[in-house]
Amino acid sequence: MSMTTLSTVSGWVRQPPGAVMRVEDFLLRLYGRTKSPETLGSWACLDWLAARDGEQGRGPLTRRGLPVAAAARGDMQVADAIAEGEPYPGPRWWDARGIGIADRMSAAEWADRIVSRYERAYCHGVRVGFGWLLGVIDDAGHLAPVLDGEGDPIPPADRDAYAGHLRELVKP
Repeated sequence: MSMTTLSTVSGWVRQPPGAVMRVEDFLLRLYGRTKSPETLGSWACLDWLAARDGEQGRGPLTRRGLPVAAAARGDMQVADAIAEGEPYPGPRWWDARGIGIADRMSAAEWADRIVSRYERAYCHGVRVGFGWLLGVIDDAGHLAPVLDGEGDPIPPADRDAYAGHLRELVKP
């Protein structure tokens, strides 16, 4: 039984709609199994695409609005910086990424995220999820989690199996 909430996929998404729907469904199930923050982050990107006409859903990190390419790219860059533990950026950094003042995360929220191993792993999932949707990452296997919900490594055999299954899901 499918658990996906997607019925259409925005035109800016570089992956085939059927593949996006299958991957979104699998990531939700995989999160249920692993509680991986990375999987949750990737799933949140795909789930955000389910916004209906005129809905203003919250993106995985910073934005409230419709799922558009500029918002996905901006959130991917925010997620990348947090995943890497970078310090809170100044206004020019946000401006260069097209992220308006109302959509910017506060310095306090940023600080809380970079000190949390769970949050940084979640942000890694967001950057990989948006990277795959935007076509920056071609291999869906990169969506396979590295850490479980306790912060422990996913056994390599399990990770390889998840990556293999993700690759199968995106085949035409």
